[in-house]
Amino acid sequence: MKFTVLIVTYHPDWKKLLVTLDSVMAQTFKDYEIVVSDDGSEENCFDKIEAYFAAHQFANYTLIPHEKNQGTVKNLIDGLAKAKGKYVRDFGPGDAFYNEHTLQQVYDFMEENQYESCFGLMRGYCRREDGGVDYVEFPHPFDLSPYKNWNEDKIVKNLVLYRDNASGACTCYTVDYYMTYLKKIEGTVIYAEDIFQMMAGLDGRPMHFFPDYLVWYEADTGVSTKKKSGFSELLAQDVDRFYAMIQEQYSENPYVKKQKKVLGLYKIRNLYLRTLLRLFRNPDAIRYLISHMLQARKGAYRPSHQQKGFLDNPEFGKEKAE
Repeated sequence: MKFTVLIVTYHPDWKKLLVTLDSVMAQTFKDYEIVVSDDGSEENCFDKIEAYFAAHQFANYTLIPHEKNQGTVKNLIDGLAKAKGKYVRDFGPGDAFYNEHTLQQVYDFMEENQYESCFGLMRGYCRREDGGVDYVEFPHPFDLSPYKNWNEDKIVKNLVLYRDNASGACTCYTVDYYMTYLKKIEGTVIYAEDIFQMMAGLDGRPMHFFPDYLVWYEADTGVSTKKKSGFSELLAQDVDRFYAMIQEQYSENPYVKKQKKVLGLYKIRNLYLRTLLRLFRNPDAIRYLISHMLQARKGAYRPSHQQKGFLDNPEFGKEKAE
């Protein structure tokens, strides 16, 4: 098996889940399995998922139920434990492959370069009440230049000092690599799974850049993107515990030492005051911010040859949902 598509769910919305499933089933690359791991939902939609696969004559899938909610990291680990693929791309309901060629392209990219991890560009979308679609650009990470020009030291610096990791929504890994780092943060991090990238960078195993759109990302309506959500506090607790672990395990790293000087500033709730004090403590952050703005102005977060994707058609994923 070459690829595992891992879908992690918790109280999934069936219409959103259909968008994800439709984008997978439409791939021209066919050597994949689908693993769905549900984190203790009262309604996990497994009956609908099975009916969907039967209608598509697709049998290469595994459904993993859980009696209790255990958090994203543990849910991912349980899903990966059942994975038969060499590589894995994980989704939440509503997110989708960019177009029908994406899985083939990212597989070729990983195989040809023998990479164990990568991230791609992402486009966000929002469904309006009238059924239309609004589009959002996501600059993740903010500073793409060290990945494009491969400056590993600068990548680690940005990860440690500026928390500038790629969104987990646009990543691809070998199953072994992903499992290794999820196991390292298990018990310390409950929900913010993509934070492990800092640890991987410190270990000399940072991610590589796939220079094309990899995913459509459902913006503003997902749990982790809602601006006013109790979930944001849980993520903040994950970050605090993770940084304490980094300070203990990588205490001799010069960037980790510098990080320690600014950690207390993150407890300041006022964003503007926090930013001002961070710049005072670490003037190099000015360079980092200016670099991001210049890259955005030059279109660094868009592929050089942009192809249309699934959600450029506002009707994608709607017909069956209705």
